[in-house]
Amino acid sequence: MSSIQSSSKQHELISERHYNWRRYWRPRGTPINFSEDGFLFSPGEYNPRILPFEKIADAPVLVLLGEPGIGKTSAMKAERDLISEAASREGDEVLLRDLRPYGTPEQVVAKVFGHRKFQAWAAGTHRLHLLLDSFDECRLEVKQLASVIAEELRDYEDARERLLLRIACRTADWSGLLESALREIWGDDAVKVYELAPLTRDDVRVAAADEGIDPEQFLTDVHYREVGPLAAKPLTLRLLLNLYSHDGGRLPLTQAELYAKGCGLLARETSPSYLEAGHVGRLDAAQRMAVAGRIAAVTVIGQRDAVWTATDFGDVPEGDIRIEDLVGGTELAGGEPFEVDAAAVEEVIHTGLFTSRGINRLGWAHHTYAEFLAAWHLSQLEVTTEQALELVVHPEDPEGKLVPQLHETAAWLAGMRPDVFQKIIEHEPKVLLQSDVSAASPENRAALTAELLKLYEEEREFDNDWFIGVRYRKLCHPGVADQLRPYVKDSERGFMARRMALEMAGACKARELQSELADVALNASEPIDLRQSAAHAVAEAGDADAKARLKDLAEDRAGEDPGRGLKGIALEALWPDQLSAEELFPLLVEPGIDVSTLYGSFLAHGVGKHLKPEDLPTALRWADDQRSYHYLNYYVSLLVSEIMLLAWENLYTPGVLDAFARSVLLRLQRHDSIVKERISEDKFSEMLTADDEKRRLLLGALVPLITDPEKAGLLLMHMGTAMARSKDVPWLLARLLQEGDEGRQLVWASVIRNCWTYGDPDQLDLLFLTRSSLINSTSAES
Repeated sequence: MSSIQSSSKQHELISERHYNWRRYWRPRGTPINFSEDGFLFSPGEYNPRILPFEKIADAPVLVLLGEPGIGKTSAMKAERDLISEAASREGDEVLLRDLRPYGTPEQVVAKVFGHRKFQAWAAGTHRLHLLLDSFDECRLEVKQLASVIAEELRDYEDARERLLLRIACRTADWSGLLESALREIWGDDAVKVYELAPLTRDDVRVAAADEGIDPEQFLTDVHYREVGPLAAKPLTLRLLLNLYSHDGGRLPLTQAELYAKGCGLLARETSPSYLEAGHVGRLDAAQRMAVAGRIAAVTVIGQRDAVWTATDFGDVPEGDIRIEDLVGGTELAGGEPFEVDAAAVEEVIHTGLFTSRGINRLGWAHHTYAEFLAAWHLSQLEVTTEQALELVVHPEDPEGKLVPQLHETAAWLAGMRPDVFQKIIEHEPKVLLQSDVSAASPENRAALTAELLKLYEEEREFDNDWFIGVRYRKLCHPGVADQLRPYVKDSERGFMARRMALEMAGACKARELQSELADVALNASEPIDLRQSAAHAVAEAGDADAKARLKDLAEDRAGEDPGRGLKGIALEALWPDQLSAEELFPLLVEPGIDVSTLYGSFLAHGVGKHLKPEDLPTALRWADDQRSYHYLNYYVSLLVSEIMLLAWENLYTPGVLDAFARSVLLRLQRHDSIVKERISEDKFSEMLTADDEKRRLLLGALVPLITDPEKAGLLLMHMGTAMARSKDVPWLLARLLQEGDEGRQLVWASVIRNCWTYGDPDQLDLLFLTRSSLINSTSAES
């Protein structure tokens, strides 16, 4: 009982949170793509097969899987709500049964198939949504439970067209026996098996914000620590958020320590209900980690894709390894040996470290878990330097090069073993950038920096990978500026070595070099790529005075700048601390077709995030000078759209309403969209509809600007984003009565004519009353 209570307490601390996440599902075994940081790419080009629940909800039979720690419980609650809403619209019935408490076949039959809703469905003609939750937590043995459900469902084969079956289960606990039975009853095409996908970057932003943590700062720390694969699972995200919060706004541990904690947590059982159902296991936390390390070493070094979990009938895929091939002998945990049998292996592959690779196949939930654990396992074995290297070095390479597929594992091992670190420096120093170099000694970091510079100087390596530049920050050590200075200053040095030295200077924030870096950035005779790297380094490492020197780049006064990349870097460095909005916007010229992403990114993302409400009148005047969206450069159109949205959001700020009204009218006169790129025109129309007060405030500012009353109604109403709604008619009539200027009265009348609902008796009464009031008012004046 004590182990259950301890795990339950851990669960409350780490994972009992519910966030407004948009979760996605993938067909079981389908590969998914992650960002460089380890987060799930949302549906689209990179992940075309992952789908939100509503896209798969019509399948007759849905099996919904999820490994421990992936957030299946919270996701299923949201999906149950969607099912209930859909059933209510269609006039269907819903029967939700949690299988967790049932311990006998008789209970399952009585509580599910004997339920009054199920029996009413069997006797009726309506549809039933049958939701069987916690299949893996039932107190019945899985094979027995599967057999009971299959046999009962066969009794209703004739009515299967009216039954929508949904079963939720842990990935590793799902029954192939029941799946086969479901396919026999409904047919292969009707049975769909989906698995819950990890989190996107936006999901992590939501969680951090809900915890009162700055999302961007948290994501930056996650990025620098390279622990995105841990942040992409709810269980380990909770761990990171706790550590970050408790340590005053930073992740306090090294990358290896965070992975050790994260993998250890994923290897544990943290679900109280799963434990209470009797699924405790016999291994403690240290033993599970030891077995996980063994599996990782075998699968990574042996380059195996997955663990085959079924009996071997000669159908094991070529790249898989059987459970029996992983058993035998002992491992050490807490200094004590224990036997590794099939039960131990099965216990570990049922944890959150693994996910489905298809029926009867389990693989690592993320490749970094396996790479870390393989290296961790080797370090625990205390093998010699030569033995460790034999496992990761290509046996037929005379230069001692590492096996390419084992670079990451070798890097992890080097971070744990200084002797291995020293050996890898001699042959493949670049691989060590993937390791936890920041935890190495200053001497080792200096040695690695020297070897990398030598590698680039001799042109034995060419590096255009942006992620490597980010990793250069790991090289920081007290003497890094002195190491880099010769490469920064000496134009006779090799191009690649100089470029990488400039990148290192920026990543390590070598402020001692800021003057030399600015000299390179402003030197028109230097190659443009070097100038951009130097300017970026000033932006990263320079103080206010050094950044101020970049104004020449921002103002196009320092030589040629193809694509305006230098301009983009300089503006990013200067805005908003050293440039006001009045100074910035005159510098924002529309780029040509060869626009650099450095300038484009600043336009699309760098300007708007620092705009203050009081800057918006200036920004709107600039937007008014830009062409119609149809002819406008994409990056500029993004900025114009953002300015228009910000103005709408800040309409009550002094000066914004009148400036926004002029901008809106200008776009309507051009037959242009008000907002185009940031959100759809329909979405902006919905925003207008939702906020009566703002919409009417805008109308009140627009009417005095219109000089042609005859065209006012069509101008304000015929575009996709109409400025008035039928529900505005009473307010519009009141404004008409209040208006003292005859020309503006005609404008109000024109708007009313184009938005009132014909045949609405209430509006007709108001129209007649208004007409009578206007006639009486005119008669009294005469």
